[in-house]
This record gives sequence, C-alpha cells and structure tokens, in this order.
Amino acid sequence: MPQHTPGPWSFTEGTTLDGVAVWWIHQGDCSDPEYRVCKVPRTRIRKELEIANAQLIAAAPDLLAALEDCITDDNAGCIVRNDVAYMIRRFKAINEIARAAINKAKGIK
Repeated sequence: MPQHTPGPWSFTEGTTLDGVAVWWIHQGDCSDPEYRVCKVPRTRIRKELEIANAQLIAAAPDLLAALEDCITDDNAGCIVRNDVAYMIRRFKAINEIARAAINKAKGIK
C-alpha cells in the first residue's frame, strides 16, 4: 500500500496557475509547489467552512499518528501483567497526542 506524504501538514491561501482561489494543503510550513498535497476550493461565501475543511485535511497525518499510537502491541502486555501504573501513563500520553491532533483538526491552538 502506498504511503501518504509525511506530516506535519499545514495550509495557506493561494491560487492555481489559472487564477482559481484555493487553500493549498502542503507538507510542513513550506509553500513550495513541490510540497503541495492537495487543494480545497476557496470562495468568499463559505470561508469559515473552507478553513475548517482545510484544517481537517491538514490534520490528517496527526490524526493517523494518534490512532496508530493507540494500538501498539505492548498495550495488551500491560493488561495481562496488570501493570496499572503503566496503563495510566500510557493512557495519559495517548490522550495528549489525541487531544493535540483533534485541536489541530479544529483549528484550536
């Protein structure tokens, strides 16, 4: 299965070569066209919705990483060993990663 463009992703306002207004989703903070991942159409009518969509798309690698972090093999081992302290630390760490990804998707700093 092909891999996605590595994160983090961000977005900026811009235009296509033919002058269409878009939100560019790109890798990192780089606006170089080589690092563009995709574009979201931009209009003046639905700006808040378009920004929310761009934020959600840009947060995709962070959301994926948070989900992948939730399903590591060692979690099952700590349950079998009944390692409550480890489970609590792991839960707090996963919670922080997930919260950061959700906040990025919602545009919350």
